[in-house]
Amino acid sequence: MIITDEKEFNRYSIAVSDFEKAIEFLDEFKNTTNSYIVIEALLICSVICYYRPFTQNEKKKKKDSKAKPCLKIESFSNLTDEELVLHDKCKNIRNKALAHSEWTKYPTKIIEGTTKIRGRYYSIFQENIDFCELRNLTEKLLDQCHNRRAVFLNEKRLYHKINRSE
Repeated sequence: MIITDEKEFNRYSIAVSDFEKAIEFLDEFKNTTNSYIVIEALLICSVICYYRPFTQNEKKKKKDSKAKPCLKIESFSNLTDEELVLHDKCKNIRNKALAHSEWTKYPTKIIEGTTKIRGRYYSIFQENIDFCELRNLTEKLLDQCHNRRAVFLNEKRLYHKINRSE
């Protein structure tokens, strides 16, 4: 897929920043010996940054918007079934546990016959994500973003060069 306009170029550029930040968090996670809470925070941030380009960011109907609302995973090429499953897993984690708090991730109940409440705290570790695979997927998408932006800029440069010479 090629970038067709400047708004789309801007969305890919924003995605580059998000993917690079996700990789930073994942690399820090891999190299850290800090506390459990620091490691969990790094992993949460990596999933949030990874998935941010795929969420609605700009108002669709806003005419003065400088970027497209979001990217679609379908616009990326050469993704394996396993990578698509991982992408969907990140989507669900982000939407049900990190950006929002759904009961399925934070269940509570009243203990029968009492006024006590039992709840469970969500932990990203219970998701069994292969964070090396998430890093690889993020790197793959980042490379495609860089390549698409380079092609767009090169075509734009050639277009301006041809128009100036006429």
